[in-house]
Amino acid sequence: MKPPKMTDQTINTPTSWMYLPPELRLMILKKLSYLIYWSKEGDAQEQRREKCSYAAVSREWQEFFERWTFRHLTLHQSDLAELGKIIQDNSNRQMSVQFICLRIELPKYGCKKCKKGESPIEVRTNQRLFTTAVYDLFFILSQWEEQCDVTLEISVHSPSDALHYCQELKDRIHRKATMTQRYSKSRTRRKATHGWRRGIQIDSPPDGAKLRVFGHPKGLGFDLRTSVARKLGTLPEVKVVTCLLIRRQFYRHFSVPKALGPMMKSLSRLEHLSYEPWQGIDTNKLAGRQIRDEEHTRLFLDVIQHHETLHSVSMFESFNPAMHTRGKRQAYPALGQSVAKVSQNLKNLAAIFNVDAKDFFYAFFPSKNPELPPSMSWSNLRHLNLCSELLVPAHYNELIRVAAAAALQMPKLGCMELWNSGPHLMSCIFRYCKLRHGKRFIQLLNTWGGKLDKEAIACWREVADRVADCELDAQSLYLDVNVFNNYASVLQYLHGRAGLLSKTSLWDVAVGL
Repeated sequence: MKPPKMTDQTINTPTSWMYLPPELRLMILKKLSYLIYWSKEGDAQEQRREKCSYAAVSREWQEFFERWTFRHLTLHQSDLAELGKIIQDNSNRQMSVQFICLRIELPKYGCKKCKKGESPIEVRTNQRLFTTAVYDLFFILSQWEEQCDVTLEISVHSPSDALHYCQELKDRIHRKATMTQRYSKSRTRRKATHGWRRGIQIDSPPDGAKLRVFGHPKGLGFDLRTSVARKLGTLPEVKVVTCLLIRRQFYRHFSVPKALGPMMKSLSRLEHLSYEPWQGIDTNKLAGRQIRDEEHTRLFLDVIQHHETLHSVSMFESFNPAMHTRGKRQAYPALGQSVAKVSQNLKNLAAIFNVDAKDFFYAFFPSKNPELPPSMSWSNLRHLNLCSELLVPAHYNELIRVAAAAALQMPKLGCMELWNSGPHLMSCIFRYCKLRHGKRFIQLLNTWGGKLDKEAIACWREVADRVADCELDAQSLYLDVNVFNNYASVLQYLHGRAGLLSKTSLWDVAVGL
């Protein structure tokens, strides 16, 4: 569809564009933009050409389609120089930007390297690419108008990751966090190679292949010896980013002290962190899970605790059975306890799989130790979402009672969800919610037919009486064991699922990607 050409003659005729009412003109422009957006997949280049041609029709069309075009930007590191030229001195374009995704691509590699971890030279190359891209982007954003509110997503991968042992990436390598869920798994025929046959992974990758795509468990960090880092010194202060998103789309780990921490510290108006890391890789020589847990403990103690504007944190650790083959995931108590201490100023908190609720509520368990009184309080906390291995037939009521003791220290709590999708098809959800008219309710949903005991109900009635001064309803419901048989099925039933993962990640989990 080609846009109309407007001349001086057509503008002054009764049938011209300018003679139409403003409301009708806006309807037409919106319809055109939707037609472009819903065009066939694979026509991204054609979409860009159409947007550019429509913006050239008139000043009015330019302003409308530029707002649409610049709203969501997906950038390769090679696009950053052009971004600075196009947007830097144009406040209208800056105000149009709502979402920036920086997709940093590392060098490609072949089958001679796909089974091996990265060499020191490759590590240094990757660090330089990563450092240059992030520093360049932050320098550009540091000069934008402070009135902007931008969500920043950062990802790092090599295009070769999807061609060897991680062919599942073929189905999500082009996913965007803002795209509508209208896609399905790829149906392209694939050769039997690298442990894959007919699109199904039948063998686990060797340890070297895992480290190739995940990187070292300590994570990718900045190389301060690069020219841009030497020139700028530290990352420039950025005031336009209010949300930082790191999706589960790729496997690459980020270093907390050498990458994630400095980025968050430079984002002086950051309000929300949505962090979707992958579980660390254990090998014969590396305790990857413990290293990542130690990194995330530092994230809370050294970074989040000192960030004044941050009020919402979501950390969801993903895992892949083909990649994480070395025994059951054990929670790291120091991480859970650190999250409990640091979260006392947060409004929303979710910490899934690498934090156990029993560690978060550690100070509220009945103990003979007088040095551990329940002295913590969360005066601002509104939403809390945690997992726990204690949500099993033998211990679930104990954890629910302890959670009630902690909830007494959460006067603004609107929703707490504790859940588990443990082995032997034992899935469970405990939910405390505030209804619109102020009434509270608690629910226990599980696959073994367990009920809330009288003591647990009494503990939560005390929460409703003391914190909210209202009635409390209690329900115990059965979950079909044939339906709720994995964490993805339980996740879809949570009230707070939208705060755990980005929309695209929720969809990927639901379809098994």
